[in-house]
Amino acid sequence: MKLSEITGARAIDVIAELIQPLANIAGDRENIAQMFNRKPNDGETESAATVRVLKENLPVLLKTHRDDILKILSTIDDADPESISVPEIVKGTLDLLGDDDFMSLFMSAVPKEARRQPTKRSETAETSKPES
Repeated sequence: MKLSEITGARAIDVIAELIQPLANIAGDRENIAQMFNRKPNDGETESAATVRVLKENLPVLLKTHRDDILKILSTIDDADPESISVPEIVKGTLDLLGDDDFMSLFMSAVPKEARRQPTKRSETAETSKPES
């Protein structure tokens, strides 16, 4: 289910339930910084870099925030966290990553400095500093 499909009083309840697990994940600066490090490798498109970064870092995020992710999925789908199966977790997680409304809510909790991507200018400045 998409966040935008939840309406009425249940929408308020869902948002209230999502605040803490989203804050827990967004506050994990090390893992979040890795998720946003989507600098393409040589010859790699931005889309391919995004997929690579997700494949590299999503397992760590799932392991370190298992309870938060189960809480998010169960809240949105109105299900018991212990009844969610592996395929439902995989599909639910991927669906959330593709849900613009959910990602907007999540991004509002991520500290701005964790979202910053290095620019070519800042990388050049860092690598061209004279050694002391």
